Amino acid sequence: SKAASIEIHNQLNIQPFARCIEMKEACYSATAAIQLAKDFLSNNPNKKVLVIASDIARYGLNSGGEPTQGAGAVALLLSHNPRILELNDDSVAYTNNVYDFWRPTSEKYPVVDGALSKDAYIESFNTVWNEYAKRTGHEVNDFESFCFHVPFTKMGEEAFKTILNENVEDSIKNRLMDAYQDSVLWNRDVGNIYTGSLYLSLISLLQNHTFQAGQKVCLFSYGSGAVGEIFSGSIVEGYDKALDKEKHLDMLASREQLSVEEYETFFNRFDNQEFDFERELRQDPYSKVYLHSIADHIRTYKTEE
Repeated sequence: SKAASIEIHNQLNIQPFARCIEMKEACYSATAAIQLAKDFLSNNPNKKVLVIASDIARYGLNSGGEPTQGAGAVALLLSHNPRILELNDDSVAYTNNVYDFWRPTSEKYPVVDGALSKDAYIESFNTVWNEYAKRTGHEVNDFESFCFHVPFTKMGEEAFKTILNENVEDSIKNRLMDAYQDSVLWNRDVGNIYTGSLYLSLISLLQNHTFQAGQKVCLFSYGSGAVGEIFSGSIVEGYDKALDKEKHLDMLASREQLSVEEYETFFNRFDNQEFDFERELRQDPYSKVYLHSIADHIRTYKTEE
């Protein structure tokens, strides 16, 4: 299918000799894109890569997965001169064929086995962490904090506790769990945004926790089906100057609360592409780009003056 990145390329007026692709693998695809970008940049030191983590975070109404829906996207700019986080060369990935979440060809919404998905997530984290620790020699105390993909905030916490065992001092456990709570503040407020979830967690951590340059963050990415990956990054000197916490808090505060009836009405109309373009799709004060119309299944986006 046509990549959404082409529309973004157009709206951002990026020069034409750029490669635009779209990647898919449940909630893991943004991490796959980052690793692909990192490999590309290793041979192209003067280039930059824009990774946008966005997804269709929709279950059916009254389904078991409905409470874990969210809405949002995260953009990450990668280059050889990072201002926030320097990615380390220590990634370990793990793949296991599990039907904990998928969307059958004939279905509009995904199917999820909640109990299996929770078990598969924790098993994936434990397996890839053990392999990561074996390959790198790292222990939990080597990191200032951990970040997780969080379908709901207790999921990451339960997985994390499995490695904070009797061999880890209580002071270290308390430090890491405090940092974990900093990392899920905004996930708790926004909900599960699927492939962007880990990176929303990272933003929350960076803007609610105080770091020293060089401290390391361990990241666990997970996509049902299932692929898990652990990698790390080191905090860059002056990272806080590249953050915009006030704007992000304003964005969260400016959201409009809907009643259940309003939400369900919009949810049902969305499937039929029935939008109130003036009210529903042009109210974001933080973006000048908006969806203007849909005709013959073609979306037309415009930029406000």
